[in-house]
Amino acid sequence: MYDLSHVLDVPASFFFKDMSDEIKKRDDTSSDSLGAHTLEEADKDPLTRHKTLELVRACYKVGNAAVRKRVF
Repeated sequence: MYDLSHVLDVPASFFFKDMSDEIKKRDDTSSDSLGAHTLEEADKDPLTRHKTLELVRACYKVGNAAVRKRVF
């Protein structure tokens, strides 16, 4: 969320500004937004790993779609 707010040049609180009181009161301590109950479970999911995100970002930095497709 921090990175996204930085890219959009808005404070992180921007994403929560219009959140209803019902959602604010919700207790989501048993799982995160990805459905993982523990950090270990989240770590097992390759889509949540830092290196995976770096790879995806690097792929999208390739400007030529044909080259990007060949790499993929």
